Amino acid sequence: GLHSLGLQRGEWLLLLHAGPDALAVTLPPDGPYRPELDSTRPDGVPAGARPVPGGATITQPPRSLLLLRAR
Repeated sequence: GLHSLGLQRGEWLLLLHAGPDALAVTLPPDGPYRPELDSTRPDGVPAGARPVPGGATITQPPRSLLLLRAR
């Protein structure tokens, strides 16, 4: 019932969340991950471009798409 999906293909990690509440997401151990796209921002540019370590837990906003790239 969370209405969420995470797909990893090569260095790309796509996180889709259609639920009405924020969701805690633990990233795969590969990484670090750099945010590339954030659908909650008007221009799609992530608020922070700092890499997030693999295995870290992030909060995904409701009804959002996040695209991260492993570096």
